[in-house]
Formats: sequence, C-alpha cells, structure tokens
Amino acid sequence: MISTMKYLRQSLTERTKSSAKILYNSIWLFPVILTVIFILLVSLKLHGSSLGIYHGVFYGVTKDSNLIFGKPRAIRSDEWVVNTQLTLAQANAGFPEINKNLGEGTDMSLLIDAPYFGWTQLFKPHNWSFFILPFDYAFSFKWWVMGYFLILSVYFFCLTLLPRHRGIATILSLSVFFSPFIQWWYQFITLAPFYYSLFAATLFVILIKSTSTNKRFFVSASLAYVLVCFAMVQYPPFQIACALVLMFFVLGYTINNKKILKGTRLKRSFIYSVSAVILAVSLVSLFVYQKKDSLIVIANTAYPGERIVRSGGYNLQHLLAGIYSAPLQSDSRANNYRIPSANAFNQSESSNFILLMPFLLIPALYVMYKRYRKERKVDYLLISIIFGFVGCLIWLLVPGLDLVGSLTFLDKVPHPRLLIGLGLLNITFLIVFMGYRKELRTIRQSHVIAYSILVWVLLLYLGWWIHSQFPLYLAPKILIGLSVTLPIIIYLFLRTKFLTSLSILLAVSIASTVYIHPLYRGTELLTHTNLVSEIKSTNTSPGERWILEDSLMQSFAFMSGKESITGIYQYPQINLWRNIEPTPDPYTYNRYAHVNFVLDKDPNTIIQTKFSTHTGDHFSIDTEPCGELVESLSIKYFVTTGILTKDNAPCTTLVKSVYYPATTFNIYRLTF
Repeated sequence: MISTMKYLRQSLTERTKSSAKILYNSIWLFPVILTVIFILLVSLKLHGSSLGIYHGVFYGVTKDSNLIFGKPRAIRSDEWVVNTQLTLAQANAGFPEINKNLGEGTDMSLLIDAPYFGWTQLFKPHNWSFFILPFDYAFSFKWWVMGYFLILSVYFFCLTLLPRHRGIATILSLSVFFSPFIQWWYQFITLAPFYYSLFAATLFVILIKSTSTNKRFFVSASLAYVLVCFAMVQYPPFQIACALVLMFFVLGYTINNKKILKGTRLKRSFIYSVSAVILAVSLVSLFVYQKKDSLIVIANTAYPGERIVRSGGYNLQHLLAGIYSAPLQSDSRANNYRIPSANAFNQSESSNFILLMPFLLIPALYVMYKRYRKERKVDYLLISIIFGFVGCLIWLLVPGLDLVGSLTFLDKVPHPRLLIGLGLLNITFLIVFMGYRKELRTIRQSHVIAYSILVWVLLLYLGWWIHSQFPLYLAPKILIGLSVTLPIIIYLFLRTKFLTSLSILLAVSIASTVYIHPLYRGTELLTHTNLVSEIKSTNTSPGERWILEDSLMQSFAFMSGKESITGIYQYPQINLWRNIEPTPDPYTYNRYAHVNFVLDKDPNTIIQTKFSTHTGDHFSIDTEPCGELVESLSIKYFVTTGILTKDNAPCTTLVKSVYYPATTFNIYRLTF
C-alpha cells in the first residue's frame, strides 16, 4: 500500500512537471500569466478610473485612502462623468434596456457603453460581469478586460503571421497596450474597434489556411460573432478607421495567397467567409431595424450627426513626433502644448502612437525590391499596408479631397481619431516587415548606422520645432533624451534584433504612459457617498423628477436610480423640449449633450428661460427655480450648492443639507 501511494505521488509529480514543461514551451504561457494577473487585479477591486476626482470635490486636498497610485485625470471626463455614472445608473435601475429615469426614457443600447438586458448585450462581453459579479468586482473586470482583449488580439495576430516568435508577440502586444494613444483614450469605443479588427484578421487568416470542414465552420462562426461585436461598438470615427485597415489587410493577404486558393479550396474559403459576413450583416440589420426611429434622430442631430470632416490641415510634425508623448503626463507641461491644427488643449486629442512605420518605409521598399529581384515575388500584403498608410497621410495633409472622403467615409472621422487607423497599420506593418529577416541581413551595417543617424537628425528637428513652439512643454534635456531612443530602436530593428528593439519600444511606451491612470480601489466614493445615500433614501412618487445644478453632479440623481432631467443624453429627446415656452432653438438641444440647469437666485430679478450651448456636447438652461419650465417638466427636487429661500424660490422647502469638508449640497423639494 505504501509503495503504491509512493508510486502515485511520483507519477503525479512527473505529470505535473511534464505539464509545466509543455505549458512553458507553448504559445499559451503568456496568456496564462496574463490571465492570472487579470484575475488578481479584479479580485482586489482595482481599476484605473478617475472617479477619484470626486474625493477632491467632497473632501478637498485630504488623502484618498482608495487611491493606490497616481492621480485621477479630469481630462478623462468621458470615463468618470459619462461611462462610469451611466453604468451605476443601470445597476441601480436593474439594467433595463430602456432606462426611464432620464428625461422621457433613454435607450441604453444606443451609442453609449453601459450594461443592459437585451439580445445585443451578447455581443458586448466586456459587460457580462455586471450580471454575475458584485458591482465593484464587475467594474474592475470591465476596466481590465478591455486591455486583456487588446493584448491577446495583438499577441495571436502576431503569432498567426510569425509562428513560433512568442517573445516578439509578447513584447509587441504589451507595447501596443502601453501606447500613449491607447492609454489616453482608454475606453470601450477606442479599444474595441482595435482588438476586434485584429481578432477578425486573425480568424480570416486561419479560415484561409483551414482544410477541415469542422474547423472552417467554427472559425467562420467566430468571425461572424467578432464582426457583430465590432458593429455594436457604435462609434463610427474609430470603427471606420479600423475597418479600412482591416480591408487593406484582407485584400493584400488574399492576393498574396492566390496560388493556394484555387479550385475547391478557393470556393470553400469564399463561401465560409461570405457566410460569416452575411450572418453578421443580418444580425446588425435586425438591430438597426429595431432601433430605426432612434437612429434616424441620431443621424439628424446637430452634434455629432451633421459633422463633416474635410481633408488636409493636420500637422505633420505632430504626426511623426509620438516619441515625445511622455511630457503629456504632466499637466503643467501638457497645458502648454496644443496640436497646431486643433483649437484647444486636450491631452487625449494630443496623444499619438509611437509610430515606427514612417521611419521604416524606405527600408521596407528596399527589402521588397531585394526579394523581388531574387525570387520574383511581389508582397501584396506589405504593399497594401503601405498604400493604406500613405493614403491616410494624404487625407490628413492634403486639402480638397472631398470625393475621397465621401467614398471612404473618412469625412466622418475627425483627424485625431484617424490616428487609431495609423496605429493599427503600424502594428500590422511591423509584424509583416519582420518576415524580411533574410533580406534585412544583406544590408550593410554602415548603411544602417547612416540611416539611423538620419532618423536621429529628423527627430532632433521635430523635437526642436516642438520646443520652439511650446518651450514649456518640451525641455531641451527631455528632447535630447527621447530623440536618441527611436534611432536606436530603428537601428536594432534593421539589424534584425527585433526582440531587443521592441523591448526598448516597450520601455519607452511604459515611461510615456505609466502616470496616465491612477490605480484605484472600488467605487464607494460614488456608491456609498452621503449625497447618493440621501438621494436614494428620499421618498419620491413616479413622475417626480430631479435636477442637480452642479455640472459635475448632473447625473447623480439618475445614477442613484431617481428620475432626472439633468444628465447625459446620448441622443436628443426632442419631445421633451420642443413644447417649452418660449420655444428654444432646436439646434441647441438637438444633440448628444450634457444637460445642466442654472437657477436664478436673485430675488430682485425674474429671468426668461434661456437655452444655450457653449461646446458641441453641452447645453445649459437658465431659468427661475419656481418658473413655468420647472413646473411643466414635473421637477420636484433640486440639488444645489447654492441657497434657495422663500424670497428667491417661494415654491421650495429644504429637505436636507449634506455636509462635506469642501462643500455642502442642499436638497430642496418643490411644491406648486
């Protein structure tokens, strides 16, 4: 018996060692490690949301015990004001598809990213956790799973084109995750088009290579699912940019493999690919049919529906200077930098990818020529990628290409959003270019050194130009230090030291983004704060609505599960405003907008209700607290940091004052 147990233990140990060795040598080692890190972050309820901004609003400069690292970013208000609070609003309302607590009711399946019960939620896997996990864990899951999908999409796409290069795939995928553009824009509408495009490209390659009927069926079904997921992102600027890149990839890859796609194999690959597209289009068409009335309203909005982007006018120096992104993390420095083609400071708008492709185009053309001379092979995939990249550059820099914009839908893509397409092309280019290892080794070292020095000179010029325009943004020491890194990366890349080159790129990327997001624990600052507790505990009847006067707090009633007029309207509710007297200009309210009220508190004046918009996605309403507008909208509760009295608001009664060290919020009930 003892010998048997000993044998079983030895056998189990040997099997464990064997399994560990197999895992260590397989492509699944990195995904397993990544998954363990992902689970650990979720289990600790950690995330990178900037909701900690409210700690400063409530408590001033006192220490936030839930802030582990970094600081919250006010500039990322689309995350902490919009997505985070709408997600809480859904949780407090029971995740309805039509949330009746904002205005006349809001369809939560349109435009914004919030969880809801509906069939289309099947195609938003990043939100599934909210239906099975406690909120804080689900919130953390959503934050990290987007990055998790992004990293895996790059990793497997790289291995599909460069099999057995696990180290390169790992480092490259992490460098994409830490790209300045990705981190400054870190949200579903940005990351999802990127990773779904790469998943679709990977599945397309696998489908082309497949010879098994069962495998073709599974892969084509997966491709259809990914395409529907891509469509359900519902943010055309990023989707169009990424879709064009995917089109260039599919075209180039198909032509490259035309010799193996003959006869029956070509027919089967075509049938399965088209079937996947037809299935995806059918499901998306069903969604469009169900939501056609709301989609027509959205298409005819003043913002963003009528937005037409003209070609040209983008700044080439900024486009090439992604290596100088690190100072964007410093608010004091970044406030002194503006894209020359933009009107206002915005760190997200100013961010970029660290693009290697512009500096490798000449070597790429050379090695393609070398391969053609030797093997008489034309690399249509690399040509297609280069063509796409140059086409995007022409659109950004050359005016008067309106016809091109209308045919390609680029006229719906603001120039800073098109950078996501350039970033996707850059990654695809690097992976394909690394397949030219033999040709690159034929280039003399002296030529590579000379070329790298030329790149350095160009970067010094770009850095000096930025410094001359924005001296408080890019100091000379930072300029010189950063300018050296890219030529080193280029030199090592051209010497086929790909892993070392990409490792330096990863290090620079991390240094450029490490301080962008805070590391924060939980959401109790919003879910358990006294103001939210008081709003939730206030007894209200159906139809009794709230407004919050503070623009930062505009969604707090809606977020707390109460009916509200103030908040974020992802599409206009025309009937809510069109019957108001005096009738406001439809241009003001016919838009995606943050809606805020400004109450007149001067007892000696009576103001006329006024609708005004100061930016594309905001409008405010100046009105009397006890006026006809307030009564007609069935507003029964005000939350304000101001003071309402019987002199300036005779219809109001103070219900509760909520005290914080930095401010006081007063809750008033209205009686008409």
